[in-house]
Amino acid sequence: MVETDVRHLSDFSFGDLILGSKGFHLVNFYTASSPDCQKLGVAIEDMAPKFKKKVVIAKLDVEKNPAITARYKVTSTPTLILFRDGEEIDRISGFVTESNLLVYLEQKIKEG
Repeated sequence: MVETDVRHLSDFSFGDLILGSKGFHLVNFYTASSPDCQKLGVAIEDMAPKFKKKVVIAKLDVEKNPAITARYKVTSTPTLILFRDGEEIDRISGFVTESNLLVYLEQKIKEG
């Protein structure tokens, strides 16, 4: 099994890993069957090591985790939600390129 820098979340683990933590967390809400989600998932896996000390990157399968999906009103995938200290501070709905996501995260980290 290959070790990854992206954490897998569930309805049960979300509260402890995201809401109960300090710092930045980027959560990728995805569906396994979506081509855009698959492409974004690969991009996120590739960029995760670059942000290892700055942002915790995680993913949540919306089909397997309906409670958190409903709580955050995620109606389309992929959706990326950025949290700081357990609070949602921004979101992106739809596919975004790896280069645009890198710029976005760097900007949000600088804004603090």
